[in-house]
Amino acid sequence: MTYLGFSGLINFITCIFLGIFVLLRNPRGVKNRTYFFLNSSVALYSIGYYIWQLCSDENYALLWFKVLVIGIILINVTYLHFVFAFIGILKKKRIELGVYYFINFIFILLNIRSLLYSSIEPRYSLGFWPNPTLFFNIYLIFWFWQCLYGFMWLIKGLKLFSGIKREQIKYFTFAAIIGFVGGATNWPMWYRIYFPPYLNILISVYIGLVAYAIVKYRLMDITVAVTRAGIFIVVYTVVLGLPFLFGFKTGLWILAMVFMAVLATMAPFMYNHFRHRAENILLEKQKKYQKALRELANEMSQIKVLDELLKSVVEKVEEIVNPQYIGIYIYSKGENAYNLKNIKVNEKYPFGIQILKDSSMVSTLYHIKKPIFIDIIKDLNMPNIQRDVLLVPQFVEGSLFSFMILGPKVNGMLYSEEDIAVFDILTNQVALAIEHCLYWEEEKVRLARDEQIRRQRSMDHFSASMAHEIDNPIFAVQCTVRSLKKTLFEEFQSIIPEDKVGYLENKVNSISKNLMRISKMIKAVREFSKQTTGEFEVILMDQIVETYLSIIEPQIKFDSIIFNKDIEPNILIRGNKIHLEEALINLTTNAIHAVKYNNKANKKIDLKIFRNGSDKFLIKIIDNGYGIKKDLLNDIFLDFVTTKASTEVTGMGLARVRKIVENHGGRIWVESEGENKGATFILEMPIMKKDNKK
Repeated sequence: MTYLGFSGLINFITCIFLGIFVLLRNPRGVKNRTYFFLNSSVALYSIGYYIWQLCSDENYALLWFKVLVIGIILINVTYLHFVFAFIGILKKKRIELGVYYFINFIFILLNIRSLLYSSIEPRYSLGFWPNPTLFFNIYLIFWFWQCLYGFMWLIKGLKLFSGIKREQIKYFTFAAIIGFVGGATNWPMWYRIYFPPYLNILISVYIGLVAYAIVKYRLMDITVAVTRAGIFIVVYTVVLGLPFLFGFKTGLWILAMVFMAVLATMAPFMYNHFRHRAENILLEKQKKYQKALRELANEMSQIKVLDELLKSVVEKVEEIVNPQYIGIYIYSKGENAYNLKNIKVNEKYPFGIQILKDSSMVSTLYHIKKPIFIDIIKDLNMPNIQRDVLLVPQFVEGSLFSFMILGPKVNGMLYSEEDIAVFDILTNQVALAIEHCLYWEEEKVRLARDEQIRRQRSMDHFSASMAHEIDNPIFAVQCTVRSLKKTLFEEFQSIIPEDKVGYLENKVNSISKNLMRISKMIKAVREFSKQTTGEFEVILMDQIVETYLSIIEPQIKFDSIIFNKDIEPNILIRGNKIHLEEALINLTTNAIHAVKYNNKANKKIDLKIFRNGSDKFLIKIIDNGYGIKKDLLNDIFLDFVTTKASTEVTGMGLARVRKIVENHGGRIWVESEGENKGATFILEMPIMKKDNKK
């Protein structure tokens, strides 16, 4: 057996093995199928090449030469077929590809009729070589065109794609150059140019590189790739080497071929056996952390606090995977963006503290809904980003609630196919755990709200009872004061020194005035504590403000707050008096809390009520307290949202105010320049016209 024949045999075995291997990975995949067709063409060429080199009979050599030429013709058209599938333009190129198949079929017929060459003859002790005809010269030009046309589309693919896809195209382009260079070294011998095609063996390298680009690139680390390649080389060196050595020593080539066929049948099983054993050793650590990630998915169900859950996820993933950096981004409705929540970063962390909702990263995650590598994102505009960055989304009720960014592993290993599957499971478990936490937080708020309502009802009942109990003795004291005043200034005025009369009269009037003030406050409390039917009536804002001030002013004085009021009189409104009083009291209580804990010398609250056109009026409550963050301005009137500590309120007050205002046909909003810059709550309400009281 000559070296050329041996190269054909190596190419044949390599093509058959890798073609079937790739096809079995995904039999329905277009790339896998077209790669198998390409390999089958190369295999047909290679087996014809091998047997043709063994032939000593001219007629027998001509038969196998026709077989190898059929393989050559099929290689180019299946190569184009694979390129179109690989680039993703196969549907657009079906008609054009059909034309190429038809033309190549014509050349196959010419080959079968021996019209591509006039005869074959022994040449340079390298077997039988043909004498080309005009038809072959035409075909050779067509052969070169198909090669160049395929390369043109590969170069376009490099411009169209980025990331992993671009790397795969690079691999295939490089491999195709090697393969066609190897195959083209046969052409000089057709034209009696002594250039032995020893580079024909490069076809095997071409096939191997393409297989790696399709199946293995990105899906395993380099150690495993090299190990698998090493095992493959060792196994097939034995499969091919032993029969060749046996044939060379004994001259019994037919028996050697039988021996090779037996070993070739056993080779895939031998390869798989040694590959699994090697991978179990190499990937022991990898499988351990995958197991740990699965355990983490189960542990998360025990955590009920969202912040603790996210912190636990970050810490565990960092411990298990050990990426260069890790961050979790949580959606903020007020900012319409995702903010960085928990992080483990280094000085090379390439992402900001906020990622907008309409960014290409978020859009891609929302569309794909599973862990992805960052290099598949179009328009990312981060040219220096490392390819091996993993994005793991968490969806809650169909919306992207958060996502995790994992940098490349510190140890240099790539995220494998198995890693992606594990993270796919993890992201579903994290989403369930987040839903679990949100449920418990809502339940906690609900219980607090129910308790607040219960306590409020109890306090209303208690306030009404206390007001009733206090009102009786106050009434008695008022009667006593009136009696005392009558006695002093009618019966005993003559015996009271003249300089004391004015003094006593002022004191008695002061007592009477304060008793009336207390009685008025008690009346306001009793009225405010009544259960309302929710029915509307026509009422002056002055009456609402009077009751409201009676309740709120003692607290304002107690906290030494400067309270200014500017109230336009005679504004009619149709509404529920108690509900409107509740809204004003709630807003003023918030303002008192806001100014109470600021560091300013003067703590101020201003109340302004004035007409705003003919059919609207405004209520403004302005404070110089601790202000409101801008990201909360749109959310502050939602249920359970508060600027105060969670131990102080449940966040229901402002939501209740909003509902009252909207129920009265008005609207409410807040303005604030930010923290420590005060706030202004503004209510816009409809005026009830006098001629429309009914």
